[in-house]
Amino acid sequence: MQLIAGASFGLAAAAFLALSLLLAISYRGKRGLRWLLLAAVGTAVWSGLTLLVVLGPPEALRWIWVLDAFHAGLWLVFLATLLPAASGLLSLRNLLLLAAASGLGLMLAEAVWDTGLTLGPTLPLVLMLALSLLGLIAIEQVYRNADLVERRILQLICLAVGGIFIFNLFVYSHGVLLAQLDRDLWVARGFVNAAVVPLILIGTKRHPDWAEELFVSRQMVFYSATMLGVGLYLIAMAAGGYVIRVQGGQWGVTLQAVFFAASLLLLAFILFSAQLRARLKVFLAKHFFRNRYDYREEWLRLIRTLSSEDASSAAQRTLLVLADILASPSGQLWVSTEADGEFKSLAVLGGSAGPDIPAGHPLVQFMAETNWIVDTDEYRRDPERYSHAFHSLGHGGLPAASVLVPLRHEQRLLGIARLDKPAELGQLNYEDHDLLKTVGRQVAVFLLQELTREQLAETRQFEAFNRLTAFLMHDLKNLIAQQALVVQNAARFKHNPEFVDDAMLTIERSVARMRRLLEQLQRGVAEPSPSRVALLPLLQEVIAEAGGRRPVPVLEAAEDWMVRADRDKLAMVVAHAVRNAQDATPAEGEVRVCLDGDGGEVRIRIVDTGSGMDPEFIQSRLFRPFDTTKGASGMGIGAYQIREYIQSLGGNVAVESAPGVGTEMVLSIPEAVPGQTGQFSLADVAPGVGASGPAR
Repeated sequence: MQLIAGASFGLAAAAFLALSLLLAISYRGKRGLRWLLLAAVGTAVWSGLTLLVVLGPPEALRWIWVLDAFHAGLWLVFLATLLPAASGLLSLRNLLLLAAASGLGLMLAEAVWDTGLTLGPTLPLVLMLALSLLGLIAIEQVYRNADLVERRILQLICLAVGGIFIFNLFVYSHGVLLAQLDRDLWVARGFVNAAVVPLILIGTKRHPDWAEELFVSRQMVFYSATMLGVGLYLIAMAAGGYVIRVQGGQWGVTLQAVFFAASLLLLAFILFSAQLRARLKVFLAKHFFRNRYDYREEWLRLIRTLSSEDASSAAQRTLLVLADILASPSGQLWVSTEADGEFKSLAVLGGSAGPDIPAGHPLVQFMAETNWIVDTDEYRRDPERYSHAFHSLGHGGLPAASVLVPLRHEQRLLGIARLDKPAELGQLNYEDHDLLKTVGRQVAVFLLQELTREQLAETRQFEAFNRLTAFLMHDLKNLIAQQALVVQNAARFKHNPEFVDDAMLTIERSVARMRRLLEQLQRGVAEPSPSRVALLPLLQEVIAEAGGRRPVPVLEAAEDWMVRADRDKLAMVVAHAVRNAQDATPAEGEVRVCLDGDGGEVRIRIVDTGSGMDPEFIQSRLFRPFDTTKGASGMGIGAYQIREYIQSLGGNVAVESAPGVGTEMVLSIPEAVPGQTGQFSLADVAPGVGASGPAR
């Protein structure tokens, strides 16, 4: 028993002596820390003196109760200092101080003068039981009257002191019930006191005033927490063995031995399990230490890098963001632009670029399944952690001294970033992994958006080019149709001077228009500057060109109007509208082109008596590009081109039509200025013979 008592109280003395030294280093006049330091020093003294009394002569045992009262009183005084200075709690503070002094005085008087006040062996037990109950009440009041912030700071310290008083309550209540103290339980108090030291240490580190100068390494907290867990486990094991021995009858001793052996094997397995040790370290680091990274600064730096306006590509900025986290000097980024496609190198930071990564590579498969950070140094040391996913480093294709980060978007592995690991970085911990994976997901979204934007810009360029090509083909088709009419009528009217003159004029206009089309192809989609255009002469030219087909259009205009537009394009869209009206109208029908306006807006109305259209066709098909009712002879972009250009001038296109009645298309153009007045018809424009034959 003396050996166990020596180990128990000796361990408590050493633990509280170390705690006292750490607190003394951080003391520097801090009021709150003063009382905790006093309690820690007093507990170290109590443990040492109790050890001397237990190992000393039998007559020294009469000082045991004095030491226990001193120990309980120390923590009662400390709890009294933690109570708020509220009027309702002054009585409790005074009661704690009075109880601490009275208990120590009574036991000291009994030990020194043998006053005979003990009235039997149970009075010291009852007194210590009362002090333990009072301590638990004080802890409850300290925690209840603290705000949310203070509770987080004080909860571990309250738990530690509460553990001391709870075990004392168990020991002394057991003694009161049996009218004698259980020496085994009493001796275990040293182990219990030593076990709460890590809680006090961590709780002290949480306090903003107490922990300013206090540094506790994570290794020390890990080993202290391990000792605490082992101590609690041994206490539970001892209690379980005691119950088995009492209740086991004749098998009690045997069952107790088997229980102890199994418990020790389980403890050995837990202590030697690398995975459990790693989880314990992560738990302690997450819940009891400040973060390694300043996440506000990391987030701001990420935003600055991704939104910078330098000439670097999105992939280069993505790689730089990840490299900044580990202060990596070099790295590489691979991205798969297609699901289950090859990962191509898009960015290199320092160093030289490695080859592309095929979709079936073990690294791709592993990251797609696990979303893990791959540390090649860790894989070299412990390949079992990665389930030997890459076999040997040489065969698996993993570069040495590198950290590989998955860039995941939703359920898809978008990219892989390789960061060369700095020599001074050491082993990555859970916080490095969490930050790299979180940033990897964030930059994957950014990178995918940038890649999509580039693809969209490229698609738009092709779309603009295709649209320009379609318009040019449509114009060329119309020019060819005009030239074909000239050729078709040349055999009949080639000796007619008026036909020759009109044919030359048509060819001249066609050449001029084709030259402008070539110029437009050379400058791409750039639009020429608009100018003031007189509509009346423009409509006269359009009708003259369309005069070779029946029905012959008729121009009706009360006055001329001026608008800002590109003359050639405006003439082209009006010609499209007139030609469409002629195509839809039989030869004996009528096509009229009317020019009028008011309020700064001019209207060009093309009216025909053709077949007409139903409302559904106008709504869903008329202006849809590449949708035509003319079969192989049409391209389906004439009406679309009319609306697009008129809307680009700020105007509007309206269509009214009914099957069998005819159609009226109104081209409205704003910012119009009135010009000359007069009534015009085809005879005023080109009397006699047109390029396609004589007027009919």
